[in-house]
Amino acid sequence: MKFIINIVKKIIISLCILYAFNILTSKIGFYIPINIYTISTISILDFNGLLLLIILNIIWLRRALWKQMN
Repeated sequence: MKFIINIVKKIIISLCILYAFNILTSKIGFYIPINIYTISTISILDFNGLLLLIILNIIWLRRALWKQMN
């Protein structure tokens, strides 16, 4: 029972962290979509998961901008 409660807590905390991050970065137009993949990444990897998603999002945005310029 404790295992299930811990999983639910991690999911709720991950959802709150991602929502707060999206609110804080919405002014500059940077956001990470809230879906099952992002929530599970943050739940499993904690803060490192959020950093991973930020880095991947930055790389993807730069790649998309680079394709538009060429």
